[in-house]
Amino acid sequence: MRKYGLDQFGRLLESAYPISALDVPALFDPIQCDAMRKRCEESHFVHLFNATWRRAGIPTYLGPPKGSFIDYLLDRFEVETPTVRMELSDLRRWTAYLTLHEEFQAGLTAYRQSNEALRARLKELEERGPMVRLLGGVRRTMRRLIGPPAG
Repeated sequence: MRKYGLDQFGRLLESAYPISALDVPALFDPIQCDAMRKRCEESHFVHLFNATWRRAGIPTYLGPPKGSFIDYLLDRFEVETPTVRMELSDLRRWTAYLTLHEEFQAGLTAYRQSNEALRARLKELEERGPMVRLLGGVRRTMRRLIGPPAG
């Protein structure tokens, strides 16, 4: 934006994203309503992460728990709230996988990176030829048996 002289139009990321997709359960928790309101009070926009709701299986035909941040927003902007409301215990069950999914993705990334490193090392050894691999193995075995060379 600076390059084109548009700095004055820029906003901090927090002005549209004061919460993350992992905070979706907090949007529905009445106990966290005040904290969510405080986090969002300076924002020009609040992303509600509808795709995260769909992935978690949060039904759109049920109203949010009474007193939740979502309930507050619906009331504030005069949006009709479904009469039948979801239970917080159900919501916790639906969204429990959100953090598990993040942990799984982090583990999968670490696995892939180590697998790529092993493949690169294997390729390097294969390119050296069989005699070099054999001697390298003998050298490592000798070091284990007698220790590193004196120096």
